[in-house]
Amino acid sequence: MKKRLLALALTLLLLFSAMTATASAAAPSEVYQFLKGIAMEGTYDPDEKTYVEEMALGDDVYYAVCYLESSKNVEIKLGTTSLEVGMVLTSAMRLPFTAYIKSEQARSSEGKVDVKKTYNAEAFTAFKTFTGDSAQKADMLEALNELLPFLLELTQMIIYYEEDAGYTLADMGLTAYRCHTGIHIWDEGQVTQAPTCYDSGVMTYTCVCCGEQEADSINPTGQHVWGPGVRILEPNCTRDGVLRYTCTVCKRVTYDEPIPALGHAWSLTERLTTGETLHDSTGRYTCSRCGDTKEAHLCAAEVFQDMPGKSNWAHNPIDWAYFGGITSGVTYNTFGPKETVTRAQAMTFLWNTLGSPAPETTQSPFSDVKPKHYYFQSVLWAVENHITEGVGGGKFGAKLNCTRAQIVTFLWIAAGKPEPQTTENPFTDVKEGKYYYKAVLWAVENQITSGVGEGKFGVNQGCTRAQVVAFLYNALPVLPD
Repeated sequence: MKKRLLALALTLLLLFSAMTATASAAAPSEVYQFLKGIAMEGTYDPDEKTYVEEMALGDDVYYAVCYLESSKNVEIKLGTTSLEVGMVLTSAMRLPFTAYIKSEQARSSEGKVDVKKTYNAEAFTAFKTFTGDSAQKADMLEALNELLPFLLELTQMIIYYEEDAGYTLADMGLTAYRCHTGIHIWDEGQVTQAPTCYDSGVMTYTCVCCGEQEADSINPTGQHVWGPGVRILEPNCTRDGVLRYTCTVCKRVTYDEPIPALGHAWSLTERLTTGETLHDSTGRYTCSRCGDTKEAHLCAAEVFQDMPGKSNWAHNPIDWAYFGGITSGVTYNTFGPKETVTRAQAMTFLWNTLGSPAPETTQSPFSDVKPKHYYFQSVLWAVENHITEGVGGGKFGAKLNCTRAQIVTFLWIAAGKPEPQTTENPFTDVKEGKYYYKAVLWAVENQITSGVGEGKFGVNQGCTRAQVVAFLYNALPVLPD
């Protein structure tokens, strides 16, 4: 019932605002325009010359105002699909207000208005129609009869204007009238207690007439406010960890996705047997995290989860690089074959391949190469042997990506700058006169690399970890011992 009253109250308030916006006196033409404005939100029947506004109030209840142009009469209805109550104004709209409703008022010292109203039954005809079964009739009649005063009041507002004079809302005593009937007009309500994930909230409605309040509950939101996760079980090599979350409002506990097991951090700790190849040899691997051991063939796939397959061109070079101490992985169980190497990393790989010779000098010519850096000695050695002069500006460019042109040039210089036997250039992006021209021809001639395809060497492409160790592995026969 409250929803019905609220919806109808909104309609009444709309009518109030439209009417009080004009002067206290209004001509019949203004009343006509007022009714037309109402009906414009509904429909117009050109055959019947009738404006109709209908509004659904919920629960199959509707409300309608119909204005007939020909007779200037107004018909007001409130009903359901089976029951309807209403009235038809039988007098023309231009009659004065008192033709319909007479009002006597008395003001108290506090300014309140007490109103007595007399309705002229000859000015309108009330009606009821019913098409339902008898079992429903009593309930529906009771419900609609409770709303009948709204129809009377709405009638009063439609004929509010007179030719010569008008009434203000205070003069009409509308507040006193509604509250005396015991029918409240509720506002849209305010949330006076917000619902939480667990507790219901409170929506408070206030009568716009007398200020009386009524509260309705608001269902809990079910939206928890989770605090930071607390590790109640740490993950280890083989077991997932557990995170527990607690709602800061209702203290409900939940467990999120498990923390993945860390996995073993294997490293070769002992060679057991030696075969013709690494894969024919065996060794003992020890987990640095939990101390577990395993015996297996010498293959980097026993350590790295991202190890390329045995048929891949990078498999044997990575085996050689790991077991030869050239480089370890980027994590305890990944090698990072597709990650681009920096100039510092590439120079360190080359230095390790050549036996990690100690440089004679201890002074770095580069501002970005300091004794605390892992690549300090490899870069000093490279400068002494004229393998690199840096990138200019007093810098080595330690953190810059190493290009394919740079790494083959490093290799070529380390090999003694041998003259390539062929002058045939198979690459469109390798131009004669470039610093890497002879180095690339030499690398192709010695089957160190064959380019990146489509007739290109990829001189400016960053060199990956897999490519660098493959270049070094393939260059072993031509590098100095």
